[in-house]
Amino acid sequence: MIKFKEWKKDIKAQEEKINKSHRKLLLGISKYKHFSKLSLKVLNYLIKKIEKRNIKKIRVY
Repeated sequence: MIKFKEWKKDIKAQEEKINKSHRKLLLGISKYKHFSKLSLKVLNYLIKKIEKRNIKKIRVY
């Protein structure tokens, strides 16, 4: 069995990874002029889509 404290740490680490990837995604989107017109609602929608798919690494080109 996994100790509760270790399990909690694991969840925090996962949350940090997700937050970092979201920041990268938002920065990547904001680089493009046609994307900068997107509303926050659309960005949030994209993030939710990504969370549902559980993508671990988001590449920004």
